[in-house]
Amino acid sequence: MTHKAEPTIACGSDRAGERTLVVAAKNGDAQAFETLFKRYRRKTLAVVLRYTRVVEDAEDIVQQSFYKAFVHLSQFQGESSFSTWLTRIAINEALMFLRRIGAVREISIDIIGDDTVALQRVISGQDDYDFHTKTLGLRCIKKTALYDGEVPIYHLYYGNAHGDGGTILTAFPMRQQGVAGRLGTNQISRMNLSVPAGSLGFWADRLREHGFESQEVEGYGLERLHFNHPCGLPYGLIADGDGDPARSWEAGGVSAERAILGTHGITVKVAYPDEAIRYLRKGLDAQDGGSEGVSQRFVVGTTGRGRNVEIVEDKDSPPGTWFFGEGTVHHCAWDIGESESQMELKGWLEGLGYTDCTEPKDRGYFVSVYNRTPAGALFEYAWSKPELWTIDEDAEHLGEAFQIPPPFMHQKDFIMNYLEPLETGVAV
Repeated sequence: MTHKAEPTIACGSDRAGERTLVVAAKNGDAQAFETLFKRYRRKTLAVVLRYTRVVEDAEDIVQQSFYKAFVHLSQFQGESSFSTWLTRIAINEALMFLRRIGAVREISIDIIGDDTVALQRVISGQDDYDFHTKTLGLRCIKKTALYDGEVPIYHLYYGNAHGDGGTILTAFPMRQQGVAGRLGTNQISRMNLSVPAGSLGFWADRLREHGFESQEVEGYGLERLHFNHPCGLPYGLIADGDGDPARSWEAGGVSAERAILGTHGITVKVAYPDEAIRYLRKGLDAQDGGSEGVSQRFVVGTTGRGRNVEIVEDKDSPPGTWFFGEGTVHHCAWDIGESESQMELKGWLEGLGYTDCTEPKDRGYFVSVYNRTPAGALFEYAWSKPELWTIDEDAEHLGEAFQIPPPFMHQKDFIMNYLEPLETGVAV
C-alpha cells in the first residue's frame, strides 16, 4: 500500500525511510514519531473499524494503540515492518475492547446479511476443526497459516486418508479477526462433496446428532443433502459415488462405505450468467452438463474429481463479498498438473482478455496462479510439488503438528502466541 509522503522523507512504503524514522523515535525524536502517526493513522483506523464498526470507538482504540507503540517502541526489533507491528497492537486492542463490551456488540445482523446465520455460533477455529473432523469425519491433512494478510490466520486442510487431489477442503477461520463476509451473487455459493450412493440417510441422521439441520433435494438426477457450516456457509453432499472408498479416512468415526469421497464441485451464483458461461466454455474448454431451471452445469477438464461447476442465475440477491471473511468461499482450486501447463493457461486467459491473473505464488506445498473470473468466483490454478504434504511432516502424522510457513519462520514465537489454541488431541 502506498502512503502519502511527508516533506523531506521517503514514501511510507519505503522500509529504509521507515527504519530511519523508527530509529529517530527510539532516540527521543518526538517529531519522528508524530510523522509515523500521521503516516499510519488512516490505515490503522481502517483495520480497527473492521472490528468495532463504530468510528468513535475505533478512533479511541487507534489513539491507545499508538500510545502503546510509543511506550513499548524499544521492544520493536524490526523483524517486520513498523506498520505490521502497529497493526498487531491495534488488532489486539480492538479484540480486548470487544471482549470488554460483550459478544452481542461484536456481531451485528446488519453486517451479516439475510443469507447467513448469526456469527455468534462460531467462536474460534475450533468450531471449524470439529465440524470437518468430528462431524464430517475428514482427516486434517495440514495445520498451517495463511500466506496472505498482516496478522496470522489459521489455514486448515482437510481431505481423505491420503490427502489425494480432488478431496481437499481448506479453511481460513476468521473469527479471531472478527471479519464477516456476505453471501450473495457473483460468488461461489455452495461447496458440493461426493458421498456413496445410498448414504444420505446416514448423513442426515449424523448431522442431526451433531446439531445441524439438513434438507434433501435433487439436482441433475442426483440425490443431495444441503446443510450449513457453523458459520452459515452452504455445503452439499451429492450421492454420486465418485471416489475410492478404500482411501477414505475412517478414524473420524465414519466407515468407508459412507465416508465423504472427495469434492463434487461448486455452485456459483451470478446476476447475469452469459460472461461466466463464456469464460468456462472458451477459457477452460468446459463441456455442457445440462440445465435445470435457472441453473446450468459445466464439467471442467477430462479427468479427476470436483469437476462440476453449476452456474445459478440470481438477479435478486446483493453482490457477495470477495475478501477473506467468515461465512463465504474465498476461492476454488484446480490442479493444473505442472508449471508449463500453468503458464500456458495463464497466457491463454490473458489473451482472451481475462487479465486479472496473478504471477505464480509459492504456497509451500504447491505453486498457484489466481484469476478473478467474470462470475466473480476466484479460481486458483495450481501444480503440486513432488513432496506435497510430506514436505514438512511424514505421511503417518499429517496434520498433527502446526507448520510455520517458511517465509514466516522468523516470526514463529509471535505466530504461536497470537493464534487461538486449537484442541486436536495431538500436538498443535
